[in-house]
Amino acid sequence: MLGLLCALGAPASAQKFTITGYDTLTFRVNSVSGGSAGQQAFTYSNYERQRQIENNAGLNITGYLFPRVILNATINSSRYTPDRSRYNLEYRGNGLNIMAGDINVAMSGNEFAPFNKSLRGMKVEALAGAVKLSTLLSQERAQVATDVFPGTNSPGPYSLRFSPIIDGTEQVRVDGQRKKLGVDYTIDYNTGMLWFQQTMIIPATSTIEVSYEYAAYGSNPGILAGIRGELPLWTNGRVGLTYLTQMSDIGSGTEDGAYRTDLFIGDNTPMVLTLRYRPVKRIVKITLDGVPQVENVDYEVQSLDSGIIRFRKIVPAPPGPIADAAPNLVVDYEIVTTSTPQEMRGDRTIVGLDGTFNLNERSSLTLHFARSGGAPARSGNALSIRGVTELGRVSLNLGYRDIGKQFAAIESVGFQQKERALEGNIEYRATDHLRFSGRYVNSSRPSTGYYYGTPSGDTDGSDPEDILLRATQASVGLTMDYPKLPSLSLQHQRYRTAGGSLDSSSAMTNMNLRYSLGTAIQLTANLDHNSNQDRSGNGLSASSLTQRYGASYTPGSRFSAQVDFTTSTTRSASAATSETGGTTGATQSTTAISATNRASGASLTLTYSPISIATLTASYRISDSGSGGYGGYGGYGTSFGNSYYSSAYTSGSYMNSGNYSFGDQYTGSYYPPGSSYSSYTSSYGSSYTDYTSPLSGMPTIRSRRLDRAHAVPGRQEGDGDTDGGDPEPGGGDTDGSTDTTSTRIRSINRSIGLQLTPMDRLNLSINYSNDLQEGQLAGSDSRSTNVGLGFTYSPWEILTLNGQVTRQRYTFLGAGGSSKSNIGFMGAQVGPFHRFTLHLNYQTMTSNTTTPSFTGYGGYGDYGTGSLGDPIETGGGTTSESTSYDTKLDTVTSRLEYPISQSRRLFTEWQASWTKGGGSYGMSSSPEDSLRLSAALGIEFSLNKYVNWQMDVRHIRYTDANNAERNYSGNLLTGEVRARF
Repeated sequence: MLGLLCALGAPASAQKFTITGYDTLTFRVNSVSGGSAGQQAFTYSNYERQRQIENNAGLNITGYLFPRVILNATINSSRYTPDRSRYNLEYRGNGLNIMAGDINVAMSGNEFAPFNKSLRGMKVEALAGAVKLSTLLSQERAQVATDVFPGTNSPGPYSLRFSPIIDGTEQVRVDGQRKKLGVDYTIDYNTGMLWFQQTMIIPATSTIEVSYEYAAYGSNPGILAGIRGELPLWTNGRVGLTYLTQMSDIGSGTEDGAYRTDLFIGDNTPMVLTLRYRPVKRIVKITLDGVPQVENVDYEVQSLDSGIIRFRKIVPAPPGPIADAAPNLVVDYEIVTTSTPQEMRGDRTIVGLDGTFNLNERSSLTLHFARSGGAPARSGNALSIRGVTELGRVSLNLGYRDIGKQFAAIESVGFQQKERALEGNIEYRATDHLRFSGRYVNSSRPSTGYYYGTPSGDTDGSDPEDILLRATQASVGLTMDYPKLPSLSLQHQRYRTAGGSLDSSSAMTNMNLRYSLGTAIQLTANLDHNSNQDRSGNGLSASSLTQRYGASYTPGSRFSAQVDFTTSTTRSASAATSETGGTTGATQSTTAISATNRASGASLTLTYSPISIATLTASYRISDSGSGGYGGYGGYGTSFGNSYYSSAYTSGSYMNSGNYSFGDQYTGSYYPPGSSYSSYTSSYGSSYTDYTSPLSGMPTIRSRRLDRAHAVPGRQEGDGDTDGGDPEPGGGDTDGSTDTTSTRIRSINRSIGLQLTPMDRLNLSINYSNDLQEGQLAGSDSRSTNVGLGFTYSPWEILTLNGQVTRQRYTFLGAGGSSKSNIGFMGAQVGPFHRFTLHLNYQTMTSNTTTPSFTGYGGYGDYGTGSLGDPIETGGGTTSESTSYDTKLDTVTSRLEYPISQSRRLFTEWQASWTKGGGSYGMSSSPEDSLRLSAALGIEFSLNKYVNWQMDVRHIRYTDANNAERNYSGNLLTGEVRARF
């Protein structure tokens, strides 16, 4: 706020600001009469009106506070997004730059201190002659995490371990290749969900790495200080010195602020909620329209790690226009108070020395050295030497890196690895449009803890034996971009990792082709082939081929078409040995087991304007994670990184397209098949160690696994258990194959929309969509159909009409549940007429919901163990039955405005809302039969074109004919100052 106060006191001539956003300051006084149940019903039905003083602001301010001082402010004082506020002041002088406040700091120069982090503090950069100095003193705003997990034969989303994530801090790699935000992937910073482009299938043989910063509530922030200096070395080089110190918290964090409240707006669907703060320890309470909801009756928790809650019934939207709706669904929950991992705690320092020496105009030598200090386990050295030269059309690059096992860098986002490596690169430019490249790396690194600077989440929390892994990497590439010819990128890479009992290899080939036929047609093709082989254990091998094709056609302004298609095939094979036959005549057989998993995705979008008044848009999308699966490549893990959905979703979100590139070489963070890729196991204490994968109990499909039995000399071929696994009932594996089960995620969306403007004052819209979702959540396979008709009509200047009719149908396949909704809305604005303006709105909804009744569910950490409608084993047997109920909602709202002067107007509001049915919202009492009446009288002042002030007094009366204990009446006095910029 210091910057804002300075802005008010600065000379007018110095203030040149760009301000956008809003600010709402509210004062409230409430009085309620009614019993305890009525008081509670009032509290939750008017949740937004409970705080006596509240400020919600969302402002962006940028400009010169003084001639050389710049203020940058992003203000979010809302109770929902308190961590989104950022302020900083920047001074730009002659040879002196100062930044203070919330800043993103990147102190580059030494590769072993690649500092890039969000901080709250001050950074000073000064240039004194040829000497450049940078100093830093700050408090850390967030913690750093790196998650490593396999693909799931789908675009995602993939759930990261922690949220909320600090905006823009993430780095994403797939098989070592950097991905671009908005091009290759999107991310929800609130919920930590990562989506790749819809047609970018990530096969199970690929490794996804995500490094990011997150708001670690309940932990103690550390202090970071540093200084760097650079100066010229004679006339042909530069030398730099870096010192960084991080004073981290020693404790494990506090319980302060461990409870959170998220608010949601119902949308007339069985919503899937994603809580904002994760991991979640437990759900404290959920209320809908003030009524407590019952777990495993009204909703179920799909995952505490990911904060996913699914309702088993329709969550009605609040009365009135959705744009003016207040949240009617409240979730109170307790989060796990995160702390800095043990290996990352305590103070640490980095001293670095680096230099660049130009041997001649085309040759240079670079040296980087750093030593870490602090605890004895963090005292280590890191050294890098690199030489670069150009010989005509040939560029050569030779490097050596040695990062000690005890070297510990400052926490920062990135993928730095502890290794000793020799690296060579060569590039040959045959012409300006044809280039060849090659790379070879020979390295060794420890098998555990090989990232420095971030705590990674690729282990199960145990302390496995640390062995030395040796890896070799070789790659060749070709790039061609001749005019009027297809542009081509081709790269082939091979890896081998060995050490201890591990001996694995892989090969990756990528081809990217782009071609333009004039300006109307664009064609793209991308092929990725991966093969992996593990020579240890049972000799598991796997390969995948991913193909992506795209085409767009835009002949003119009236028509456009875009099609994308992706297919991925993963094959795996392993050997297993079984022994049967008892003590005599025993039989031993070696079985070759193979499996195939196919995934595909396609999309087609058409836009056509046959005439100027009509635009037709149609789209078809399908995504299928495939079928089959065996061993480590069945497509799913059991922890973070799980793909809970196959497409982006919007319901329940917090209030608030792509080809591979060759920008970064793969540096060896490769997980071979059979290398015991472990799932993440929580270390948050005994109350949180029973986490079960939310994917367990999902609908399964049947696939075939081919077994080829080979007799071992001296043995007989025995009974049917030849697959190395459990025999089928009745012993009888005699057909040479076994039935297995695996999980498939499928999403199909079809939509068509027509926009019509038959006259200047009339707009019509017709929309139809049909969706199929399978395997996304336990028991949530569904088919939905939505039809919507809407219009806006202004026959005269003083009259505007708008309306919408929507028909929604949801069917939960195989679960016995369904929902049907018919929603209508009609609105009218009349005026100004004799200075009066009248707003009238009517909304109606009728719905029928069928949900199964459940018994026998466990407590937290035991969700997803059965599908909806499946019999549940209990002490007294099994139960499975459905409950059906109807809900009818009707709301009438009116508002009359009358200006008493140019800047003042009186208004009165009246609303009546009837609710009948609804299955009691999980209460033991009778279904709701209520009437809610609200009347208000107020005055509004326009202080200027940006700011207005409003005060109103409101009376609310609620009666429920079937549940009289919930009746209440209340009076509310509200004053509000609103600003819009």
